[in-house]
Amino acid sequence: MFELSIAARHITSHRKQTALSLTAIALAVSISIVFMSLSNGQQQLIRDIWIETIPHIIVQPEKNEDYLHLYRSAIEKIWEIPGVRSVSTRTSASSSLSHKDKVRNAIMRGVSPEEETEISKIEEYMIQGDLSAISSGRNIVLGVILSQKLKAKMGDTILVSSPKARTLHLTMVGIFEMGTDRDEFIAYVSRETAQEFLQQGDVVSEIDIALADPFKAESISKQISNLGYRATPWQEVEPDAERTIELVDYWRRLIILLAMAISSFGIANIMNMLVLEKTRLIGMLMAMGASRSNIRNIFLFESGILGLAGTALGSIIGLLAVRTIGSIEFEAPAARLVTHISLLIHPWDVPNIAALALLLTIVACVYPAMRASRLDPVEALKG
Repeated sequence: MFELSIAARHITSHRKQTALSLTAIALAVSISIVFMSLSNGQQQLIRDIWIETIPHIIVQPEKNEDYLHLYRSAIEKIWEIPGVRSVSTRTSASSSLSHKDKVRNAIMRGVSPEEETEISKIEEYMIQGDLSAISSGRNIVLGVILSQKLKAKMGDTILVSSPKARTLHLTMVGIFEMGTDRDEFIAYVSRETAQEFLQQGDVVSEIDIALADPFKAESISKQISNLGYRATPWQEVEPDAERTIELVDYWRRLIILLAMAISSFGIANIMNMLVLEKTRLIGMLMAMGASRSNIRNIFLFESGILGLAGTALGSIIGLLAVRTIGSIEFEAPAARLVTHISLLIHPWDVPNIAALALLLTIVACVYPAMRASRLDPVEALKG
């Protein structure tokens, strides 16, 4: 094709401008891929550590009551609702934990280890011992910060007390580390131990529900409320989590848009310079019979070739950068864990970014191409 051959000749004969164009597009694409993977990783991290370790719906007693007494019938009704993945019960109490001369306040949660693991995935965060050990006798599992502040070790006896409850001597059988405030303020015991502590019989403080899709919590909580129970979705309990996800997604879109916009302006400027430099050539082509559409198509083809090559190069660089950054290990002092920067690429991320970059590259060339096609042949020959 006439236009394509001229465009290819322009690209190969102006290596510096070609290299500049390719660099601008490749940088925009690679930076967009890195930031996309970073924001995806942050969202997944928030989901794994925050959303996936909290109840998606909490069923609590009515405001004038402290406990759920007929909780077993409520659980049966909840299980009948589509989308419910797991259900757990908790018997919680504010308590004072003592070990030797150290005293700390904490929330003591009486749970079934199997049920609790389905909700909070606590077993994955055990660094010593096993949560299932609380089922056998008067045992307790503490968060890592709480155990450090009490200066308690595995096998030590923890004194648990409260003005409205009895005093218990519990053996520490495990330590967990989640990297959240739970490490400092939560202690796990069996549900039977918590009920014995509170002397309230077979009651629970709340029913925790995990869903197959956490973002359906609001609609499913309404269904539970219609059954006559007080249900609260995680969006109301943990509003910061939803706002953080929205903020990460907003910054991701903004950064990609800015990177692509900068690339587009750079391409438009380079193509405009090409038009100015090739004024005489454009005049010669038009004098030889080339139509205005031929001239326009030459520059559009040139932009398309540069866009394809630049997006391909940028995609390769971006994926290599993601792989390199993701392999870097670092020490996280807050969590005391060796970890990696959380990066995640979804299957359609790279094709979508590449398609957007190609589209913007072609759009950026429309004005220079139209300007070239409107040149007067006589004036163009004069330069």
